[in-house]
Amino acid sequence: MSIAKLHAILLTATLIALLPLGAAFSLPAKPVSAPNPNPSSKVYEGFLVDRACAAMYKHDGGNIAQKASSHTRTCCLEPSCSEAGYSLYVSKDQAWFDLDDKGNQLARELIKKSKIVKGIKVQVTGEIKRGELRTNTIHEL
Repeated sequence: MSIAKLHAILLTATLIALLPLGAAFSLPAKPVSAPNPNPSSKVYEGFLVDRACAAMYKHDGGNIAQKASSHTRTCCLEPSCSEAGYSLYVSKDQAWFDLDDKGNQLARELIKKSKIVKGIKVQVTGEIKRGELRTNTIHEL
């Protein structure tokens, strides 16, 4: 066997033996985050209120934040109140956002499972389009 061939074998064996050490001393991999499928989505925090009561609160005026924060789970599930869907009252903006069909379905499921008696505070991720909150997710806070 030639010296060049022995040298190549020795070099290859050394590199293979050192590979695990290289991994141990290498820099950690940078985490990869999934691209946001909807970059125009935003996060909104507020109280869920059925649209029938939301319309009444808007019309009556007064302390809407207090009314929204004390709205009951029972009322939100009452068919005569909830059949029109749900709205989100965002106290910091003093604004109402009607949920889209997906948001209404997610809200109804969340309200049914919730243990909160009144003031169902949630975080909604979505996008406002044509006066409606196009919902991606809803989480109870």
